[in-house]
Formats: sequence, C-alpha cells, structure tokens
Amino acid sequence: MLMMTEYHEWLVIYRTLVIKVEEVCTGAPWQAWNLCWPLVEMVVPVLAWNPFPKRMNMKRLTLILAAFLFLSAVPVWAGTFPDLVLSGGLTDAQKRYLGVTSEEFKVSEIKSDYLFVEMYSMYCPLCQQDAPKINDLFYKVVLAGRDDRLKFIGLAAGNTQFEVDFYRKKFNVDFPLFEDAEYVMHKALGEVGTPTFYLVELKGGSMEILFFQEGQADDKDGLLKIIMDKTGD
Repeated sequence: MLMMTEYHEWLVIYRTLVIKVEEVCTGAPWQAWNLCWPLVEMVVPVLAWNPFPKRMNMKRLTLILAAFLFLSAVPVWAGTFPDLVLSGGLTDAQKRYLGVTSEEFKVSEIKSDYLFVEMYSMYCPLCQQDAPKINDLFYKVVLAGRDDRLKFIGLAAGNTQFEVDFYRKKFNVDFPLFEDAEYVMHKALGEVGTPTFYLVELKGGSMEILFFQEGQADDKDGLLKIIMDKTGD
C-alpha cells in the first residue's frame, strides 16, 4: 500500500498535470494538436483517478508531467500573436506607414490587414546577414503595391533604442524597428531564437499567426512567395 508521503507526492503531480492540460491543450489551435494530442492520449488513462496508484503509475505520471512542462515552454508558433505594446523613436513617416499617431501603441492598433514581424538582435550575426534580404523583401512588397495592407516591423530582443538606431543606420532598414531592452516582447513570444519571422493577420482583430520561421532566411524567394500567397486574398 502507498505510504502517505508518496500519496501526497502523487496528488501534487496529478494536480499540476491537470493544470498543464488546461494551459496547453484547452483551446489549442488546430496546428498545435499534432503536439498536444499524443500527450492527451497518454493522460486520459491516468485521469481515470486511482486513489491507490502503483509506483509504476506514479513514475509514468511524472514523465507525462515533464512532457507537458516542456510543451508549455514551446515558443509561440501557432495560434494568436500577442498584442504587444510597441514604443520607440519612430519618424513621422514611419508613424504614417503604420497608421498610428502616438509614441506607444499596441500591435492591434496598426492599420494593416497583415503584419510581417522579425525578431532580431543587433548582436546576432545571422540577423546581420539576413538584413539585406529582409530589406529586399520589404522593397518588393512596396513595389508590388502591397504595402497598404502588409506592414513590416522589427523587434530588437535585448536591444536599447541606441542599439536599434545603430542597427537601422548600419543596415539601411527603412521599416520600423522597436527596442526590447528588457526582453518583454521576447519573453511574450516564448524566448525564440534570432532571427525569427512571423506573418500575422490583423484583419478584423484576428491576430492569427499565418506563418512562423525560427532561423535564418536562407530562401528569400521562397519566403517572398509565402508572404505573397498568404496575403493575396
């Protein structure tokens, strides 16, 4: 029979697991269920609660909990993009480009149907290599006449406004860049690596992530095609 200390440990793990099931899988977008469903299949038998579980069941439950803790830390890659608060030294032209008037505003306030977001860092060598490619994507969207419904922004993970301005000048970035010196936005996006790219639908307040890529933009033409295809409605 299970000792009281072991039984208490089992209950703590069980309750934590239930919370993680709710956090990770309740309301999960369909794109996330390929990760979520295998864990749900493991959890269902355990949730048929046995007041006197065997040691083997407790070990299994612990492993399942560990899997859920890992999944709950997975970066934001599908579903809804967080409504981040943006602030920085924007020019009047950049404010007009985004359709905003204040120095601080939320992503949802940007006047656009779609938003292309790059999470980067001034100190990331891959970001520096990608800078001309992302600039080229931006200009091609403008030349294609899509800039009225597809905007570009950059989020500078761990960078101050001084570092943002330095990066902008060094790499001739014309689209708006925002400092994230305290990693607030970076944490909200699951502490992704840099560079990371998102295509977000803003139409009707959707904030749905249509595309996610963590890592260097090796295939610039492929990335442009994805952007054009997903925003061409």
